[in-house]
Amino acid sequence: MKKLRSVLNDMVSLSHSLKTTNEERKVTNKDGKESAEMTTITTLVITLNHKNADDMAKKYGFDKKQKEQLNELLSPQYDDLWTALFGGYSGGNDEILTPDSSFIPKDIFSWPFAKKYPITSEFGYRTDPFTGGKSHHSGIDIAASKDTPILAAADGIVVSANSIDSWSGGWGYFVQLSHEGGYATFYAHCSRIAVRKGQKVKKGQVIAYVGTTGRSTGNHLHFEIWKDGVKKNPMGYFYVI
Repeated sequence: MKKLRSVLNDMVSLSHSLKTTNEERKVTNKDGKESAEMTTITTLVITLNHKNADDMAKKYGFDKKQKEQLNELLSPQYDDLWTALFGGYSGGNDEILTPDSSFIPKDIFSWPFAKKYPITSEFGYRTDPFTGGKSHHSGIDIAASKDTPILAAADGIVVSANSIDSWSGGWGYFVQLSHEGGYATFYAHCSRIAVRKGQKVKKGQVIAYVGTTGRSTGNHLHFEIWKDGVKKNPMGYFYVI
């Protein structure tokens, strides 16, 4: 296991750069009057690059036989092995829970939790918790304790289930589902994933568990609803009691 993790470290290279932007902010003077001033914000951008299997075979000087064995291990039949060793795949049992009834559906969706948890960040522009600047939040954040079951918001098909890359562009372990009517849903920052790509799921089925993987400040679910590829405000699809 130690050697395998060492190989994974060799497969990744990091680079960084500084990005500078100017942003207008409102300030209040001692007399209570507001005015606008320009503020320079410097952001550290870290880029994670992955090497592929061919790159690694060349790095370690694999011969023809070793390359054949490598390709064999990369075949789909061993996906469960690798996700169990290095990822956040838990192997779900298709458990279906009753979604929280505090959120009444306006469309095909139900709430992605069986209980009510606080919404800590809404859809739209907000103060970025990492940079302090303004950025657009493409979903809603729902705070819940680690390993709280996350439910499929509607019947659908798993189009993506990342249970290997715990960073994955900042989303951590995540699941994306496609639904009827041009809809899709996205569930990010999970601790573990309970479904696989191509799997059919039912509304209320446990598809993942709450975590804080990726670009996250604490355990929560980042939940998105898409319509024809456009990200919508999830709260627009529910009445709240």
